[in-house]
Amino acid sequence: MYAQKVVKPTTQKVGKPVKGQKVVVDSIKIKAQNDSIAKSKDKLKAKVEYQASDSLTFDFKDKKAFLFSDAEIKYQKTNLKAATIEIDFDKSIAHARSVKDTTGKEIGTPVFSDNGTEFKTKILDYNYETKKGFIKGVVTKEGEGYIHGKQVKKMANDVTNIKDGSYTTCDLEHPHFELRFSRAKVIPDKETITGPAYMVLEDVPLPIGVPFGFFPNKNGRMSGIFMPSPGESGNRGFYLRDFGYYWGISDNLDAQIKAEAYTRGSWAIYPTMNYFKRYKYQGNFNLRYAVNILGEKGAPDYQQSKDFSINWMHTQDSKANPVNRFSANVNIQTSKFNKFNPTTVGNYLSNTFSSSISYQTSIDDRIFISTSARHSQNTITKQVSVTLPDLSVSANRWFPFRKEEGSGKRGWYEDISIGYSLTATNQLDTYDSLLMKKGMFKKLKNGAQHSIPISSTFKLFKYITVSNSISLTENWYLQYINKKWKNTTYKNKAGITRDTAYVAIDTLQGFKASHDFSYSLSMNTTLYGRVNFKKSAAIQAIRHVIAPSISYSFKPDFSAASFGYYKKVQTDNLGTVQKYSIFEQSIYGSPSANKAGSISFNIRNNLEMLIKDKKDTITGTRKIKIIDQLNISTNYDMSRDSLRWSKVFVSGNTPIFKNTNINFSGTWDPYAYDKRSKQDINMFEWEMERKLLRYENSNWSFGLSHQFSSNSGKKKTPDNTTNSATGIDPKKSLMPSADDSQATTAEKNDIIKNPNNYIDWKNAWTFGVNYTFNMTSTKDPGTGKIKNDLIQSMMFNGDISITNKWKVTFTSGYDFLHSQISYTSFTINRDLHCFEIRFNWIPLGYMKSWDFTIRAKSNLLQDLKLTKRKDFRDNLY
Repeated sequence: MYAQKVVKPTTQKVGKPVKGQKVVVDSIKIKAQNDSIAKSKDKLKAKVEYQASDSLTFDFKDKKAFLFSDAEIKYQKTNLKAATIEIDFDKSIAHARSVKDTTGKEIGTPVFSDNGTEFKTKILDYNYETKKGFIKGVVTKEGEGYIHGKQVKKMANDVTNIKDGSYTTCDLEHPHFELRFSRAKVIPDKETITGPAYMVLEDVPLPIGVPFGFFPNKNGRMSGIFMPSPGESGNRGFYLRDFGYYWGISDNLDAQIKAEAYTRGSWAIYPTMNYFKRYKYQGNFNLRYAVNILGEKGAPDYQQSKDFSINWMHTQDSKANPVNRFSANVNIQTSKFNKFNPTTVGNYLSNTFSSSISYQTSIDDRIFISTSARHSQNTITKQVSVTLPDLSVSANRWFPFRKEEGSGKRGWYEDISIGYSLTATNQLDTYDSLLMKKGMFKKLKNGAQHSIPISSTFKLFKYITVSNSISLTENWYLQYINKKWKNTTYKNKAGITRDTAYVAIDTLQGFKASHDFSYSLSMNTTLYGRVNFKKSAAIQAIRHVIAPSISYSFKPDFSAASFGYYKKVQTDNLGTVQKYSIFEQSIYGSPSANKAGSISFNIRNNLEMLIKDKKDTITGTRKIKIIDQLNISTNYDMSRDSLRWSKVFVSGNTPIFKNTNINFSGTWDPYAYDKRSKQDINMFEWEMERKLLRYENSNWSFGLSHQFSSNSGKKKTPDNTTNSATGIDPKKSLMPSADDSQATTAEKNDIIKNPNNYIDWKNAWTFGVNYTFNMTSTKDPGTGKIKNDLIQSMMFNGDISITNKWKVTFTSGYDFLHSQISYTSFTINRDLHCFEIRFNWIPLGYMKSWDFTIRAKSNLLQDLKLTKRKDFRDNLY
């Protein structure tokens, strides 16, 4: 017997119907009423909630319920949705099925979720009391992968057994590829284990199989092995590359080690560590060591090189400590490392590298202390400079004559201030081949410098700013030099005795101090001129700003014998005597050897234009700089007996065009030139040639940098992507840089691992150009001829989407000096949904090479790839 009522829609919460219980059905709800107080012994642990958008049908005799259209059942953490659901209350079993619409298409496919695990299936029978179930035609997502199964049995402990299934990372209902297996077990949030499996691509079985499959499902970082990439290099033999181990130590620390080995003896190892603590600090450490062997031992082209690279980056969160700050940016490598082991194009094209480790603190916001270690190197000249340590101490300025606030009008003397600073440096300049060699520390230069600046500033006639400054400096050194003229005899290889004479320089150890002081006075003001035009004119106004300044500086002569800073030494057999400083090789130099008293003149100009701009809704105008920082300067040295005027120097720049910058400078001499002596004479150019100044040289430079794209000018949408690296990829960095909100998890992981490989498929095309032009003109004062030296460089890059699945990227440039194309590379990318094809080609130059890769996008299957390449090192002989 049936009682049926259409409920559109309703939600019911009931237990099992028991004997002696009545069910009242109306158009709003169904509720259960008990005739007796007795409770059923087989009552469920929780209420079952169920609903349907079409109708609910109850069979009281068999204790069943039938839900039609958008049916849904909720029991504890279990949820079941389907087109139709039959509930057997006696057995606590739910039967879920899909139905076909008028076109014959199946709709309402059962979707089952339990404690975070979700299945999409065709047929499902589930016991919501024992939490066991039997499923047919299931699709479930585990981690980055999808599991398909013809028959699935869900156990009470959430473990799932699968018969005749497949594993894939393709999210389509009919995947492009899969690993098919006969049996598998899925342990949620841990792993998926399969029996023997084989690859199927586009429904075609391939002769590629594995004895078993193991796929991690756990979210977060997990330790694991990097599978090697095999191949062959024509110059270094067969190889295994990028094999190693990843160690997910914790959410704040991970480490990995990778290596590569070649049959002809070359090998390399790359340990890496990343660390992160929120609101405190983050950083990474990379060490790369490589032994590169080219050719056969004993052959003329045989080469062996042992190279290393050390990189350490550490940054402290600004909120971690307002007083103490520590940072590090270390980049040290041997001169040949990037020749054989470049990690990026930028590394290959760079020849200068620098490092810095610093710590700053303060005491009561009055005394500031900073210590650092620095390093710089040039891989072409092989010169290395190391500063360890470098100490700086400074104090806030002190106004000794200043009265308390509100004590009346301030006097000029109250603006006199006194400061103090200390710098101490220990520096080594050498070559990379001599680092850590015996005697290296004998070349150290060290010293300490104390500076006490005393200054005051006041206004003269309201518009002129006058500044006075006295600088007291004392340098401390632990070594100094002494020069001697030596006459010696020696025997050459032929046994003949020879005489030789030279200036010997001895470095003496011991404490020495030097003192220095100087005085300066400056006056400056600012003048404004403005021309206004009609309101209807496109140009509204032009403004000219002139800032003239005049300054005087004085330094005494410290070369007197009473100071002991300068000595004399014979320099040739004729008895010529030359003065030298015992501190001339010291890190802070020597006190001035000659008295200097000069007056400097400078005029700074700025020219701006105000034009109409409809885009500005507030003022309707926009300011354009026509000439920025046009400076004209010279000085007059009163301490000299002749040629007291210096050369006139003019410099400036104009950013009048967007994304461009034009710089110019020039030098003019006020004195005449003597062609016989080939030097200036104490006579003005006006007296001889009736010219105010004589042109000497000029320099013009022009820079253009611009990026074009198909999205240029389009309104940007907000980016909701965060920069947290807590995804499911076990090998991703703790410091990601993936900012594309539309990118998939796998794409973001790929950005983090290798940002140069990421492709923006949403942009139809991009093009960037960087062009620099530099011309130096020098006039020969003897012949009057002008020589022009021209330096140009141009780099450009971009990409274009041929279709929404094909994209070509390129980078190139032109070397104007050698009239040839500079570094060039092309990359062709093909998006195959769950796979991708990448072909990279460098057609010319030292890095000439190519590589072809087809691989699965998912980082979980990053070892599922085919790679063919020709390494650039195969071209080396």
